[in-house]
Amino acid sequence: MEKITNTRHPRKGILLSTTYLFQSASHFSIQSVLIFYMMDSFLDFNIGHSFEFYSLLAIIPLLSRVLGGLLGDLLFGNRNAMIIGGIIQTFGAFLIFVPNEVSFYLGIFFVSIGGGLYRPNLKAQHGKAYLDRTKLMDGGFSLLYLSYNLGAVVGMIFGALIGKMYGYRFAFLFSGGMMIISLIPFIFIKAAQVIKKVKRTSSKRNGVLKIIVILLFFGFCFTLLNLGDYPAYDLRQVLKSKEAFGIPGTYWDSLSNIAMVIAVTVITILWTIFHIARRTKLLVSTIVGLLSFGTLLLLIPDHERGFQEHHAFIYFTFILLAGFAEAILAPIVNSWIIEYGNSKYYAILLSLTDIPITVISYLISYYAYSIINYSFNSPTYLGLSGMFILVIGTAIYLLATKSSEKPTLSSKDLLDS
Repeated sequence: MEKITNTRHPRKGILLSTTYLFQSASHFSIQSVLIFYMMDSFLDFNIGHSFEFYSLLAIIPLLSRVLGGLLGDLLFGNRNAMIIGGIIQTFGAFLIFVPNEVSFYLGIFFVSIGGGLYRPNLKAQHGKAYLDRTKLMDGGFSLLYLSYNLGAVVGMIFGALIGKMYGYRFAFLFSGGMMIISLIPFIFIKAAQVIKKVKRTSSKRNGVLKIIVILLFFGFCFTLLNLGDYPAYDLRQVLKSKEAFGIPGTYWDSLSNIAMVIAVTVITILWTIFHIARRTKLLVSTIVGLLSFGTLLLLIPDHERGFQEHHAFIYFTFILLAGFAEAILAPIVNSWIIEYGNSKYYAILLSLTDIPITVISYLISYYAYSIINYSFNSPTYLGLSGMFILVIGTAIYLLATKSSEKPTLSSKDLLDS
């Protein structure tokens, strides 16, 4: 561990984090009311149809981000792709507001395509802003992740509040307004940005192999952390119905997001002040993840008898530990891709980060539900076993790697394409 001398984030990084906050608020304000809107509006979906459509919307963005990364890196340029994506997403949000079936589906399509253009190109631009401050890069991506989670909390709270007070349609107007605000910082972001040329100490093949290993590791790790959401959901529903500690039922759904904001805020401050090798961060993240599943073990004896209000303390501990594990882990994958990837294809590479999580999550979920059958205990035991293996594997890797992590970037300037 060493103290970072220059802890000032670049102006461009702060501007990109700001625009990401409002884009995230726009996205989650739609998510917060979409299912209810589909059931209560002219669409008249039943609950099964609504959830099927909502699940489909979780897959489409994965494909649209890959397309957005390709267009940004190979055709438009990252900045232009973000602006085009933001405009398309804004238009889509306003289209959903129109009480018409054609407008609804077109709006959903535009929101998905616009978000796909926006997200990977923003991350690529953000990574380039830190190429001359490599020790601050993890802190920079933590700042971006903080903006994303803050936007999620704002979008979910205000989207649901506006939907309840004025009708679900008006949450889509709020979403469009957030997107318009998200476009304002681009006025202050120049089209041509100076980046640093990447100087590799290993072959191109080794760089590709490292990125594949990184994506697989993070996909597996995030999937295991997500397994904890199943038993936590069961507990949250009980606490929500009891309004434990006087907390209104509707607020319980937002507590995990608030815990995540707290965790990411702390991690952003730490990684801005101190530089720690990413391998060490990985080990800490897996240990914290293991501890989060350890708290869920405390619930198993009482599951059959029924949860009580005092189990809320276990729930609070779990969401905070899981939040810290994810907050440590999430920025590292982006930083490593920026380090090992080709700067011409950053957006493409960053668009692939969610695919391993989705694929591995599906495979593990299939195993958990189809082979061992779902029970309250099975995700806990599966997650605990998987995290224990990751802790041991990461510890062995850390001990086996004697050389310290060194920046691989030179100071030769190259204009952003």
